[in-house]
Amino acid sequence: MKRFGIIALLLACGSGCGSVIASTGATIRGTGSVKEVKIYPQGAYLTLSVPVELRGGAEEEIAFPDLWYADPTTVELKLVRGAEEGVTYVMESQQALRGEDVELQQANLRRRDTLAGRQTRLEADSMVLAREIEFLAANAKLETNSVSQLSATDAWMRERYTKVYEAQRLNREARAALDREIGENERQIRQIERQAKARHVTCVRARANAPRAQRAVFELSYFSNSARWRPVYFFRFEPGGTTAELDYRATVWQWSRLDWERAPTWLSYGTPTRSLNRAKLNKWSLSYDRPMWRSRVVSAEASAMKFGGTYTGEEEPTILDPNLARDGSELTSIEVSENDISYRLGRPLTLASSTDRKQIQQTVEVRRDTIPVLYEYETTPKISRDVLLLARIPDWQRLNLTDGRMNIFCDGRILGQSELSVRSTRDTLEMPVMLEPQVVVDRKEVGDYQERPFGSKMERSQPYEIRIKNNKAFPVNLTVRDQYPVSTNDDIEVTLTEKAEAEVDPTEGILTWRIVLAPGEERTLSFGYTIRYPKGGSIRF
Repeated sequence: MKRFGIIALLLACGSGCGSVIASTGATIRGTGSVKEVKIYPQGAYLTLSVPVELRGGAEEEIAFPDLWYADPTTVELKLVRGAEEGVTYVMESQQALRGEDVELQQANLRRRDTLAGRQTRLEADSMVLAREIEFLAANAKLETNSVSQLSATDAWMRERYTKVYEAQRLNREARAALDREIGENERQIRQIERQAKARHVTCVRARANAPRAQRAVFELSYFSNSARWRPVYFFRFEPGGTTAELDYRATVWQWSRLDWERAPTWLSYGTPTRSLNRAKLNKWSLSYDRPMWRSRVVSAEASAMKFGGTYTGEEEPTILDPNLARDGSELTSIEVSENDISYRLGRPLTLASSTDRKQIQQTVEVRRDTIPVLYEYETTPKISRDVLLLARIPDWQRLNLTDGRMNIFCDGRILGQSELSVRSTRDTLEMPVMLEPQVVVDRKEVGDYQERPFGSKMERSQPYEIRIKNNKAFPVNLTVRDQYPVSTNDDIEVTLTEKAEAEVDPTEGILTWRIVLAPGEERTLSFGYTIRYPKGGSIRF
């Protein structure tokens, strides 16, 4: 029978760990509790406190709680009480498979033998049917002088042929179905083999010596991939204010097979499972191909542009001064290092272990800040008449944020959700928070465009008006963006004839107005441009 590698080697472990070390007496089984947890976005570092009653006078074996989903290379065992009384110990550990995996794999191996037996019987039946068909074909050639005997033989042969061919068809279908069952069973066996290393249990034992009977306390620490946390934010603001409340929370869940009872907890941004590798530049060779004749096409089309929306978030975050005064955050402490940011929750965390059928999540409050915010409105009427409210957060790096889901509230009402991205090198974080219906914008062409001869060229003029009205009860800062075409051909000249005090980017053809509108104020922004191009030609936008 085909062996199964790592599963075959560890099946003897069963649902628990076998003996790791020889013991001269009965094994002492320690019952541990979670003493402290540091949770990462993927994984957790757990510290267990394990009290043990030592009888003393002889070497004793201690079996510590099974560590599920643990990285065995990170396991540490420390004696925090008893060393001063002469207690010594030697730790050893080994890995075993999860009990569920062992039972499932044993069932799959038994099923493999059963399916193999069925396959052998079906193949034998197929051979018997093939021999019977050969026998019938041979007897069909026998000669007979009796008409009645010939007729009876022919009827029998027809009936028998029908039954044999039907049996042969059913046999083929049964063998095809059995092949599918065998393939699925082998797939499950291979899948468990692949997952064995990630779903193992680490068993820790120790040989301890104590001069007398006493109570010793051990700390067992290890990294496990059996926990997660995700940030979630609540941003509460009033458009006419100068501050906002940022409520920082975390959704936590774990499946370590240990219930956490009032465990002091840290939330970390770190990535302890990431491999650290130095970047290496390889030789960059330059080659040259001889030129080939080709036609040249000159395009006069300007490249497409996108406006508005502000923050795109493509750069890496920069962490600045973490010592920011925080409202209501006296229960939470923070540690910032060069490569990690960690929050220690103000209250111990109680969280039951999730199971395969039930995921238990808990959302905990991390901190609450009152932050300075500058509220600005933005519109790009050429694309949309909507006015977008932006919250501009200065020195946002000092808040020690990370990417997460943002719930946005205004005047006690939830406006919606967005994804907060902090991948920016700017000192001010711009965050869209809502559409503002009380600031109205309208853009229109002023009359039909005029096209007339201008010397050897044609001239085309196009004026626009942007009307804006503030229907709110307080002043608003509004940024308006529009554009005019930029020529990509020396034969085409574009001149901006009116800009109404706009900031002009001539390279991109962008017009930007930054205005303050008083309550109820209405304002008109005008701009226009002319295009001159050779007669007989045409322009495309």
